Amino acid sequence: NAGQWTSLKIINGNPAISYYDAGNVRLKYIRANDATGTAWGSPAVLASDGAGRFSSMIPMGTGAGIAYQNS
Repeated sequence: NAGQWTSLKIINGNPAISYYDAGNVRLKYIRANDATGTAWGSPAVLASDGAGRFSSMIPMGTGAGIAYQNS
């Protein structure tokens, strides 16, 4: 279950996903490079060591705010 507890939103016009990478025990964030979601960048690690479950994302200007459980 590499992509658990996802949150999907449109951030600055492009699709974005925050998700818990259970295989690597990390919270990650990735945003598409275009509005259609055909090209994506690399995921950024936002939290590790088990933190990051149950993420919830909201658009904030040109970025995203992400809340999550910090175990």
